[in-house]
Amino acid sequence: MKKTKKHFNITMILGFIGAIVVVSTTVALSTSHPMAFLNLIGLIIVFGAIFTCTLIMQPFSVTVALVKRLTLSIYGKRVRAIDTIAEFIDFSQKKYAGYIIEDTQYNDEILQDSIEMMSIGLNPEDIRRCTELRIENHETDLSKEAGFLITLSKLAPAFGLVGTLLGMILLLNEIGKDASNMDGVGPAMAIALCSTLYGVTLANMIFYPWAEYLGHMAHESILRGQIINEGLSMVHENRHPVQIRETLKSYLNKREQAVLEQLVSNNENRAFSGGDQKVA
Repeated sequence: MKKTKKHFNITMILGFIGAIVVVSTTVALSTSHPMAFLNLIGLIIVFGAIFTCTLIMQPFSVTVALVKRLTLSIYGKRVRAIDTIAEFIDFSQKKYAGYIIEDTQYNDEILQDSIEMMSIGLNPEDIRRCTELRIENHETDLSKEAGFLITLSKLAPAFGLVGTLLGMILLLNEIGKDASNMDGVGPAMAIALCSTLYGVTLANMIFYPWAEYLGHMAHESILRGQIINEGLSMVHENRHPVQIRETLKSYLNKREQAVLEQLVSNNENRAFSGGDQKVA
């Protein structure tokens, strides 16, 4: 089985493009001077405050790891629970048929490592515990990162409010100097309103949706661990591949089961071709 190639997360990309189109269209239709929505001071207030808070809240290396994770969520490898089940079905069929599976490569790294531990004769309970620890650590990392993004989604509007207060202070200061001179009123109001716009937009179009995505990934990681441990337990008990297949399918809904059948069918078409060899 071939290694999974990196691929673009099409739905996420479409979501970001959609957000950009919505904002751009709104700006274009609301004014003939779209540059009015670009305020340097407002950008510095919101983005600068978020950056400094990020440095204060966690080590820089953790922030770099988060940025890398977010980058990989757009373009990178992803193994879904349904992929893990399809690969485990392939593994169980080959093992039951007596094929050598030590050299078979699977895309789910945790599944691959579990199979390698099984092949060298480790205790099933030790394999299960190792798998649980890896899944738990992965889920913890994802949950922490999601929690951090949710925190930023709460802070961003607050920093926008700071810009609003700053703009109002400047506005009142200009009026206090000369009530008849309105030249400084416009720029002050621009700072106030643009800062709020930037904070709310970042929170609701970037930080919170991305946090939800990482939360979904954490849930799927737990599900993959349950699938692997359930499957390995049944393989150790020498259960028939059909029973393993039907049991693991119960983790999926009807739509996912239909997709799984297609994946399994594709795997079976090339199941024992190439390097797979049967034990003599």
